[in-house]
Amino acid sequence: MSLPPVFDQAIARVFSTWTTLALAIEHSWGGRDSKQKGQLLQEEITQHLIASTKRRRIPSHENQDDVDGLADMLLKRVDELFNCELDDGSDSEVAYLCLRIFNTCREGDTSFADDFLKKFTQGADLSKCQGKDSIEYVTDEELLLSGMQGLDLEGIREGGEGNSDSESDDGNEGGSKGRGAQYAAAGAAAATTTTTT
Repeated sequence: MSLPPVFDQAIARVFSTWTTLALAIEHSWGGRDSKQKGQLLQEEITQHLIASTKRRRIPSHENQDDVDGLADMLLKRVDELFNCELDDGSDSEVAYLCLRIFNTCREGDTSFADDFLKKFTQGADLSKCQGKDSIEYVTDEELLLSGMQGLDLEGIREGGEGNSDSESDDGNEGGSKGRGAQYAAAGAAAATTTTTT
């Protein structure tokens, strides 16, 4: 199938204006070859759209299931290529734009693709993106669960009482004595995360 040249230009512009993808490439979330991975993603989507013309029903931007299907493909590939989980809904926006450009160009109408190229003349503006450092403290429940990981619960009687006649693996009597140190160590943990908005 032959599509007008404006199709490839408009699809390339969709991917270059996608902020999440631009951040992934700029910050090498996919490793040293992040730029090539971005190009690969664009080529995969283009080939997927062209191959869809051989189906009985061609996917459409007007069908939400088709948009969701392409968005799921984008979501999966961005995660695989860049180790990035999309939770901003941009995958659906990109899927919709790609399908609309594809559908209109396939029908010989390049007006939407032309308008898109005129409206978005540059790639994503990453200067507006800001990172935010935050500290998240461990909750009591997380602390308890962390302390319980790796515990040998078989030696504990029903009702939560330990066997006071036995000695635990760590040399403490009572089987459950000495666990306070594990809980205290787990309680000292706090996670620092960086998010991008």
